[in-house]
Amino acid sequence: MSYTKKQVSEIIGLSMRAIQYYTERTLITPEIDLGEGKGQNRKYSKKNLFEFGIIKALSEYGMAFAQVKTIFEMIDFARYYGVENPFIVIYKVESGSGFVYQWSKDLELDKHYKAAAESMLIINMGKIFAKVKRA
Repeated sequence: MSYTKKQVSEIIGLSMRAIQYYTERTLITPEIDLGEGKGQNRKYSKKNLFEFGIIKALSEYGMAFAQVKTIFEMIDFARYYGVENPFIVIYKVESGSGFVYQWSKDLELDKHYKAAAESMLIINMGKIFAKVKRA
């Protein structure tokens, strides 16, 4: 099944402009059809929907494009596509410009992560996957 930009927007809750922005900057590559040529529409896959769901979670956390791109380069989100109830914990390292992440099926966090609880983002990727699965 394929999805247009409008359908992705309705399912995930990102604006159509945001979808276009992340696609044009090659963070997300449409898996079904690149939409090359005048009047052609891009077609996205369910995996692409999942990726846009992650982007939405990151942008709601207030991350700029450069930060979202860094995280996408660091974490292979496709690895979690279809895994039941995975969580990803992400937080910014105060002494540098990088991010640290940990993934867990049951959200067991070590004391290092608990200490940073106020500034971390926990993404329930199982919830995003469930939304995509219903689409």
